[in-house]
Amino acid sequence: MKKHIAEQLLEDFYKRYKYNHTIDKCFAIQASSRYISIFDINRVKALIFKFCINNIRSFHKIDGSDYNFWMSYIIKIDTIN
Repeated sequence: MKKHIAEQLLEDFYKRYKYNHTIDKCFAIQASSRYISIFDINRVKALIFKFCINNIRSFHKIDGSDYNFWMSYIIKIDTIN
C-alpha cells in the first residue's frame, strides 16, 4: 500500500532527526503555537491525548502527576465544550 505523502515526509523527518533535539524543538514550537487554543477542542485533544497515550514510560508515575495533568485538561475542555 502506498503511503500518503505527509506520512512519508514525517517518517523521513523522524529518521533524519531522531537522535538530536530537533524533534523535541519541533514539538515544543507546535505546542506553544498561537494556533493551539484551549477553545479548539480538536487540536487540544490531538496534542494532549496523543501525548498521554503515546508516552507510556512517563505516564504512569507513582505520584499520579501524569493523571492530574490529563484530568486538568479534561476539566478545562469539559467546561468549554
